[in-house]
Amino acid sequence: QELQQQELQQQELQQQELQQQALQQQGLQQQQELQQGALGFELC
Repeated sequence: QELQQQELQQQELQQQELQQQALQQQGLQQQQELQQGALGFELC
């Protein structure tokens, strides 16, 4: 039973890490879009 609990905790940690990675990727995409938009305004 103890081993199963540890495995579940590890799985939960992995899921949290994946969520964090996904959030970071979304943030990077938004930053890139903002930068591109700023460059577009400068060109105009």
